[in-house]
Amino acid sequence: MKTNAQSAELSATSGATREEIRAWLVRAVADELRLRVEEVHTDAPFDEYGLDSVAAVSISGGLSEWLSRDLPGSLLFEYPTIDELAAHLETSEKR
Repeated sequence: MKTNAQSAELSATSGATREEIRAWLVRAVADELRLRVEEVHTDAPFDEYGLDSVAAVSISGGLSEWLSRDLPGSLLFEYPTIDELAAHLETSEKR
């Protein structure tokens, strides 16, 4: 299920920068967990927020749609922080 913030961001095109990906992820985690954006730290592991597998798959799905590319549902478990995930996605987009 997409949140309002995620839906508004779905107009992005492929080739997002690390900062754009990071900002999208911060909003998505905040929306999913009903936190304020300021409460989401990009260097904190997702599991510290109590993000369960359903929420992680939901965020991965929204991110996949936003970036217009196939991403595995396990992505947030493979790259356990917003910073690590954003760096990976930016690097893999440039290939």
